[in-house]
Amino acid sequence: MARPRKCSGGKRRWTERLRQAWLALAPFGLLLFLTGCVRTDGVKMTRTKMTPTEPSSPTEPSSLTEPSSLTESSSLFELLAEARRASRDTFLTPTEDRWAELYRWAQQAGGAEPPEAPSGFERHATNEDGVFLFTEKSPTGAGAFLMRDRGAPVVVEVPHSFFDRHTLQIGLALFRAIPARAMIVNTAHRYRGAGCASSSGCASSSPKACPSDVVRNATTLFHAVHRGWTERSSSRPAVVALHGYRQGASEPQVLLSSAGTEFPLSGVVQALRSEFQIWRADPRFVREEPSQFVATYPHEITRLGGVKGVQAAHVRSLNGYFLHVELGRTLRDFLAIDRKQRASFALALANAVRRELGP
Repeated sequence: MARPRKCSGGKRRWTERLRQAWLALAPFGLLLFLTGCVRTDGVKMTRTKMTPTEPSSPTEPSSLTEPSSLTESSSLFELLAEARRASRDTFLTPTEDRWAELYRWAQQAGGAEPPEAPSGFERHATNEDGVFLFTEKSPTGAGAFLMRDRGAPVVVEVPHSFFDRHTLQIGLALFRAIPARAMIVNTAHRYRGAGCASSSGCASSSPKACPSDVVRNATTLFHAVHRGWTERSSSRPAVVALHGYRQGASEPQVLLSSAGTEFPLSGVVQALRSEFQIWRADPRFVREEPSQFVATYPHEITRLGGVKGVQAAHVRSLNGYFLHVELGRTLRDFLAIDRKQRASFALALANAVRRELGP
């Protein structure tokens, strides 16, 4: 008896329909691929080449100012971000000769003409008039250095730009607002690199600081340039150092310290409390009173005064001015997101610094 044949007509019909539908849609899919546009939830997405950025760090918009450049200009933030990415986990202790070389370079740098880059570094013209950036050719964690051919005799320092999140963006805003003559930024994480007991990027349990922590180590090239720039000042040198801290529930957003120098804090406190009045409507700050927004060391708070740092100790030895600024995480996140508010905060701080230091 012959085996009955299974009916497969329905299957053939569905297969044919799917083939025809695929053929009909294929040209449109090819067109979308070539143009680089697709739709996701009704939103047009453009396919672009992605450039890695620092995690959770907003990219600064490029300025429209034409630079007086020696080479092709680039965004200052982009150049700094690239230098930091290259040496985040790399720190090599410099030799004494190398330290002395960078110290001499910083002492001699200045004037109307931008200096040549020291050996092992390259000079970048930026998209900000009169501002030049010096970064390493091969990363050793030496730091990145900014110079302005004209500006107030103030050095802005950002020594923990990785660990103290968003202090780079805020420091750049302050450098522009003053406008400061120089700025130094660390390029190696304070808890990474050779000789560090912690390789995780977290605070080491060892009481000995990592060599990459430029605030605790006087043998770094960061400190060599700090010394060279502050010692060449014709007047009492002035430094503003930006840090971040994790404040407790009742602690303020800003801690200010003169780190044992004669920097007058009262004008800075008043300026920042006035600035805070503008933000009172923001839910992140609505519960805080202006008087609680800023505290000073050691009168209102007894920690994080910055007195043990090697840069502060050096400025004290020169009878100079040192302003140590600790910013809480809530404030740093707020300023990182909103460039307008960041510029406003930096301008308030800059104006207060200039008033206190005089012409």
